[in-house]
Order: sequence, then structure tokens, then C-alpha cells
Amino acid sequence: MFKPRSLIRPCAMLGALFLMLPIISAWGATKTSEHLQLLSQLSSEHRDIQLSEQDWAWLRHKRKLTLGVSLPSFPPLDIVYGDGNYEGISANMVALLSQQLGIEISVLNLTDRAEALEALQSGKIDLLSGANNFELDTHPVRLSRPYAEDSPAIFRRQGDIRSLPKNLSGATIAMAEDYRSPKDVQNLFPQAQLVQFKSQTEVMAALAF
Repeated sequence: MFKPRSLIRPCAMLGALFLMLPIISAWGATKTSEHLQLLSQLSSEHRDIQLSEQDWAWLRHKRKLTLGVSLPSFPPLDIVYGDGNYEGISANMVALLSQQLGIEISVLNLTDRAEALEALQSGKIDLLSGANNFELDTHPVRLSRPYAEDSPAIFRRQGDIRSLPKNLSGATIAMAEDYRSPKDVQNLFPQAQLVQFKSQTEVMAALAF
């Protein structure tokens, strides 16, 4: 079962911190500003977070963390609006994290996944939404614990009454590039043709039309 998580730059403090806390994902297809406005109605009572003195010192020196959100958005986890506002389940989690740590977390809008991963590795951002195990194979990053579970499903065009075998032999499967490993899908359905698209939106459009 695939579980959405966040990616974290290798760092002793962040590795310890975000393994205790939930994480993040993204969507959106409209042109937005580079910096997003985080919207959340949630608030929480303060709890003592167990971090070492070294970790707290790192946070005090850092003073602000930056979350990267890559387009297109992925509601209800991450919703990026054309006016630069950002909300969703992930935004709520980030707001709670900011409250518990007592530190500002800014949100940076990034064009696509490749740019977002590059920003994470270069240190431009500290956290990246919408991560999964697939990205661990190619990038030296860490994953937080998952806060939501995503059960993969196969959709077919409405009105398509063809009888397909369980192994989907002869069928064409469309999938977003950053969702799962192509190798895993091809191992499950070796006799089907896999076609990848840049986003889930493009996948659904290809299926519909």
C-alpha cells in the first residue's frame, strides 16, 4: 500500500523531528506566485516535543523552515490556488507543526517535481510534500512517517464494457510519472502497455478522451 509522506534533506535534526510527524502532497495547474500563503483554521495545545539540545539549537539558528510544494496540486492533501493561497490536509499539518515548534514555516511553489527535488537537495527548501518510496531510489533523502494511506486503484472509461483479464493483457495503463515505480507496475501486469504522464490530471484526461 502506497503511503504519502514528505521528503527531508539528510540532517540529524530533521531526520529525528519529522519521523515523529505527518507529511505532505501537491496539485494545481494555474499560474501562481512563487511564495504561497498557507491557510489553516487548525490550532493545537502545546506539547513537549522531545528533541536534543543540539536539535533545538539548530532550529533557533535556522529561525524558519521552508516547505516546497510542486505542481500540479493533489487535493485534498495539497491545494494550490491561482491567487497564491495554499490549503488542504498537508497545509493543516504544516500549520500544527509550526505551532508546536514555535517556528515560522514558509511555503514555496515549485514548477514540477524535478525542480522540487533539486531545491530540496540544494538546501533551498527543507521539506517537500507528496513523497513516496519510489523517490528514495534516486535521491539521497529521508521520509517522514506517513499521515495518510493511498490505496492504488485502476479506473476505466465510462461506457467501456470490454471484458479484460485480471492480468490486463492487451490493455494500456496510464500512470503519473511520480506515482509508482514503472518496474513495479510492469511486474504486476507484464502483458499490459504502460504509458506515463506528468500528472494525475493528464492521466485522467487521457483516459476520458
